[in-house]
Amino acid sequence: MDASKLNAEELFYYEMDDSEREFVDELKESVEKKAIKLGLINKDDSKEDKAEVLDRLIYLPDTNFNYKDGVGFYYVKEENGKYEFMISLDLIEDTVFYIFTNYATRVGFQNEYNNRDKLIDEWKYFEKDGYRYENNGDYKYDITYDGRKYAYEYAIDILSHIYDKDILDEFILEVTNKLNQGFKYEAYWRYDKGEKAFAKIDYEEEYFNETEDVEPDDDIDETDAEEDF
Repeated sequence: MDASKLNAEELFYYEMDDSEREFVDELKESVEKKAIKLGLINKDDSKEDKAEVLDRLIYLPDTNFNYKDGVGFYYVKEENGKYEFMISLDLIEDTVFYIFTNYATRVGFQNEYNNRDKLIDEWKYFEKDGYRYENNGDYKYDITYDGRKYAYEYAIDILSHIYDKDILDEFILEVTNKLNQGFKYEAYWRYDKGEKAFAKIDYEEEYFNETEDVEPDDDIDETDAEEDF
Protein backbone atom coordinates (compact mmCIF):
# COMPACT_ATOMS: atom_id res chain seq x y z
CA MET A 1 0.00 0.00 0.00
CA ASP A 2 1.83 3.12 -1.22
CA ALA A 3 0.18 6.51 -1.00
CA SER A 4 3.40 8.37 -1.75
CA LYS A 5 2.74 8.68 -5.50
CA LEU A 6 -0.05 11.18 -4.81
CA ASN A 7 -0.01 13.81 -2.10
CA ALA A 8 -2.93 14.32 0.30
CA GLU A 9 -4.55 17.05 -1.81
CA GLU A 10 -4.37 14.94 -4.97
CA LEU A 11 -5.89 11.99 -3.14
CA PHE A 12 -8.64 14.24 -1.79
CA TYR A 13 -9.74 15.14 -5.33
CA TYR A 14 -8.92 11.79 -6.91
CA GLU A 15 -11.70 10.41 -9.13
CA MET A 16 -12.10 6.65 -9.12
CA ASP A 17 -12.35 4.62 -12.29
CA ASP A 18 -15.10 2.04 -12.76
CA SER A 19 -13.14 -0.89 -11.34
CA GLU A 20 -12.29 1.11 -8.21
CA ARG A 21 -15.93 2.13 -7.75
CA GLU A 22 -16.81 -1.57 -7.64
CA PHE A 23 -14.75 -1.91 -4.45
CA VAL A 24 -16.65 0.99 -2.86
CA ASP A 25 -19.98 -0.54 -3.96
CA GLU A 26 -18.97 -3.83 -2.33
CA LEU A 27 -17.97 -1.97 0.82
CA LYS A 28 -21.34 -0.22 0.96
CA GLU A 29 -23.11 -3.57 0.78
CA SER A 30 -21.18 -4.74 3.85
CA VAL A 31 -21.92 -1.50 5.70
CA GLU A 32 -25.60 -1.79 4.83
CA LYS A 33 -25.84 -5.30 6.33
CA LYS A 34 -24.47 -4.12 9.66
CA ALA A 35 -26.58 -0.96 9.57
CA ILE A 36 -29.66 -3.16 9.21
CA LYS A 37 -28.58 -5.17 12.28
CA LEU A 38 -28.31 -1.93 14.25
CA GLY A 39 -31.70 -0.73 13.06
CA LEU A 40 -30.23 2.24 11.21
CA ILE A 41 -31.66 0.95 7.94
CA ASN A 42 -34.80 -1.06 7.28
CA LYS A 43 -34.80 -3.61 4.49
CA ASP A 44 -37.91 -1.98 3.04
CA ASP A 45 -36.40 1.52 2.95
CA SER A 46 -36.13 3.18 -0.43
CA LYS A 47 -32.83 3.13 -2.27
CA GLU A 48 -32.50 6.88 -1.67
CA ASP A 49 -33.10 6.56 2.09
CA LYS A 50 -30.57 3.75 2.36
CA ALA A 51 -28.00 5.78 0.41
CA GLU A 52 -28.50 8.74 2.74
CA VAL A 53 -27.82 6.63 5.84
CA LEU A 54 -24.78 4.98 4.22
CA ASP A 55 -23.34 8.36 3.29
CA ARG A 56 -23.71 9.57 6.87
CA LEU A 57 -21.92 6.48 8.13
CA ILE A 58 -19.11 6.39 5.61
CA TYR A 59 -18.36 10.02 4.80
CA LEU A 60 -17.04 12.19 7.61
CA PRO A 61 -17.32 16.02 7.78
CA ASP A 62 -14.68 17.86 5.70
CA THR A 63 -13.26 14.48 4.73
CA ASN A 64 -13.17 12.55 1.48
CA PHE A 65 -13.47 8.78 1.40
CA ASN A 66 -12.20 6.97 -1.64
CA TYR A 67 -10.57 3.87 -3.03
CA LYS A 68 -7.45 3.78 -5.19
CA ASP A 69 -5.45 0.86 -6.48
CA GLY A 70 -2.18 0.73 -4.57
CA VAL A 71 -3.60 2.78 -1.71
CA GLY A 72 -6.75 0.94 -0.68
CA PHE A 73 -9.72 2.55 1.06
CA TYR A 74 -8.61 5.88 2.48
CA TYR A 75 -9.69 9.08 4.19
CA VAL A 76 -8.21 12.52 3.56
CA LYS A 77 -9.27 15.50 5.66
CA GLU A 78 -9.38 19.11 4.42
CA GLU A 79 -9.28 22.03 6.83
CA ASN A 80 -8.65 25.65 5.85
CA GLY A 81 -7.03 24.62 2.59
CA LYS A 82 -4.72 22.09 4.24
CA TYR A 83 -5.01 18.38 3.47
CA GLU A 84 -4.19 15.55 5.85
CA PHE A 85 -3.93 11.90 4.91
CA MET A 86 -5.72 10.13 7.78
CA ILE A 87 -5.72 6.40 7.15
CA SER A 88 -5.75 3.75 4.45
CA LEU A 89 -6.98 0.18 4.76
CA ASP A 90 -6.60 -2.75 2.38
CA LEU A 91 -9.47 -4.99 3.38
CA ILE A 92 -13.19 -4.33 3.26
CA GLU A 93 -13.80 -5.86 6.70
CA ASP A 94 -11.13 -3.66 8.30
CA THR A 95 -12.61 -0.59 6.65
CA VAL A 96 -16.13 -1.48 7.78
CA PHE A 97 -14.82 -1.94 11.33
CA TYR A 98 -13.16 1.48 11.16
CA ILE A 99 -16.42 3.04 9.90
CA PHE A 100 -18.53 1.55 12.69
CA THR A 101 -16.05 2.26 15.48
CA ASN A 102 -16.09 5.89 14.32
CA TYR A 103 -19.88 5.90 14.24
CA ALA A 104 -20.24 4.24 17.65
CA THR A 105 -17.70 6.58 19.21
CA ARG A 106 -19.44 9.69 17.83
CA VAL A 107 -22.79 8.46 19.12
CA GLY A 108 -21.19 7.60 22.46
CA PHE A 109 -19.80 11.09 22.94
CA GLN A 110 -23.10 12.66 21.92
CA ASN A 111 -24.91 10.48 24.45
CA GLU A 112 -22.43 11.47 27.16
CA TYR A 113 -22.95 15.15 26.33
CA ASN A 114 -26.74 14.81 26.41
CA ASN A 115 -26.66 13.07 29.79
CA ARG A 116 -23.68 14.75 31.41
CA ASP A 117 -25.49 16.12 34.47
CA LYS A 118 -26.86 12.69 35.33
CA LEU A 119 -23.50 11.01 34.66
CA ILE A 120 -21.61 13.49 36.82
CA ASP A 121 -24.00 12.69 39.65
CA GLU A 122 -23.37 8.99 39.04
CA TRP A 123 -19.65 9.67 39.25
CA LYS A 124 -20.48 11.04 42.74
CA TYR A 125 -18.42 14.17 42.56
CA PHE A 126 -17.10 16.76 40.17
CA GLU A 127 -14.39 19.38 40.32
CA LYS A 128 -14.64 23.08 39.57
CA ASP A 129 -12.10 25.83 40.12
CA GLY A 130 -9.92 23.47 42.12
CA TYR A 131 -12.63 22.45 44.58
CA ARG A 132 -14.27 19.07 44.83
CA TYR A 133 -18.03 18.85 45.25
CA GLU A 134 -19.48 15.57 46.47
CA ASN A 135 -23.00 14.36 45.73
CA ASN A 136 -24.90 11.95 47.94
CA GLY A 137 -22.04 11.08 50.25
CA ASP A 138 -19.09 8.95 49.22
CA TYR A 139 -17.75 9.22 45.71
CA LYS A 140 -17.21 6.24 43.45
CA TYR A 141 -14.10 7.42 41.59
CA ASP A 142 -11.32 9.43 43.21
CA ILE A 143 -10.33 11.24 40.02
CA THR A 144 -11.76 14.13 38.06
CA TYR A 145 -14.82 13.33 35.96
CA ASP A 146 -13.85 11.79 32.61
CA GLY A 147 -16.81 11.61 30.24
CA ARG A 148 -14.89 9.37 27.88
CA LYS A 149 -15.63 6.47 30.25
CA TYR A 150 -19.33 6.67 29.52
CA ALA A 151 -18.87 7.51 25.84
CA TYR A 152 -16.72 4.43 25.25
CA GLU A 153 -19.09 2.21 27.26
CA TYR A 154 -21.94 3.31 25.01
CA ALA A 155 -19.82 2.74 21.91
CA ILE A 156 -18.83 -0.76 23.04
CA ASP A 157 -22.48 -1.62 23.61
CA ILE A 158 -23.37 -0.53 20.06
CA LEU A 159 -20.53 -2.54 18.53
CA SER A 160 -21.41 -5.64 20.57
CA HIS A 161 -24.54 -6.03 18.43
CA ILE A 162 -22.57 -6.43 15.20
CA TYR A 163 -19.14 -7.82 16.18
CA ASP A 164 -18.06 -10.93 18.03
CA LYS A 165 -15.87 -10.97 21.12
CA ASP A 166 -12.48 -11.31 19.43
CA ILE A 167 -12.97 -8.30 17.17
CA LEU A 168 -14.66 -6.25 19.89
CA ASP A 169 -11.73 -6.91 22.22
CA GLU A 170 -9.48 -4.94 19.85
CA PHE A 171 -11.62 -1.84 20.32
CA ILE A 172 -11.93 -2.38 24.09
CA LEU A 173 -8.14 -2.58 24.40
CA GLU A 174 -7.69 0.55 22.28
CA VAL A 175 -10.10 2.71 24.30
CA THR A 176 -8.92 1.29 27.65
CA ASN A 177 -5.40 2.41 26.76
CA LYS A 178 -6.75 5.86 25.89
CA LEU A 179 -8.53 6.13 29.24
CA ASN A 180 -5.38 5.09 31.10
CA GLN A 181 -3.12 7.58 29.36
CA GLY A 182 -1.96 10.23 31.77
CA PHE A 183 -1.80 8.02 34.85
CA LYS A 184 1.84 8.21 35.79
CA TYR A 185 2.46 5.00 37.70
CA GLU A 186 -0.25 2.44 37.00
CA ALA A 187 -3.42 1.94 35.00
CA TYR A 188 -6.64 3.12 36.65
CA TRP A 189 -9.33 1.53 34.46
CA ARG A 190 -10.23 -1.98 33.34
CA TYR A 191 -13.28 -3.05 31.34
CA ASP A 192 -15.67 -5.32 33.24
CA LYS A 193 -17.44 -7.43 30.61
CA GLY A 194 -19.98 -8.69 33.13
CA GLU A 195 -21.06 -5.18 34.09
CA LYS A 196 -20.45 -3.84 30.57
CA ALA A 197 -18.68 -0.88 32.13
CA PHE A 198 -15.22 0.44 32.97
CA ALA A 199 -14.30 -0.11 36.60
CA LYS A 200 -11.57 1.20 38.83
CA ILE A 201 -8.80 -1.36 39.22
CA ASP A 202 -8.61 -2.63 42.79
CA TYR A 203 -4.98 -3.68 43.01
CA GLU A 204 -5.32 -5.04 46.55
CA GLU A 205 -8.23 -7.26 45.51
CA GLU A 206 -6.40 -8.47 42.41
CA TYR A 207 -3.31 -9.31 44.48
CA PHE A 208 -5.47 -11.19 47.00
CA ASN A 209 -7.25 -13.16 44.27
CA GLU A 210 -3.96 -14.08 42.66
CA THR A 211 -2.31 -15.28 45.89
CA GLU A 212 -5.07 -16.72 48.06
CA ASP A 213 -5.08 -20.15 46.37
CA VAL A 214 -1.32 -20.55 46.12
CA GLU A 215 -0.03 -23.56 48.03
CA PRO A 216 3.59 -23.76 49.28
CA ASP A 217 5.75 -25.94 47.06
CA ASP A 218 8.23 -28.06 48.99
CA ASP A 219 10.29 -28.54 45.84
CA ILE A 220 11.11 -24.84 45.49
CA ASP A 221 14.67 -23.97 46.38
CA GLU A 222 14.61 -20.73 48.40
CA THR A 223 17.91 -19.71 46.86
CA ASP A 224 16.48 -20.05 43.37
CA ALA A 225 13.38 -18.13 44.42
CA GLU A 226 15.47 -15.22 45.68
CA GLU A 227 17.40 -15.09 42.41
CA ASP A 228 14.12 -14.72 40.50
CA PHE A 229 13.66 -11.33 42.16
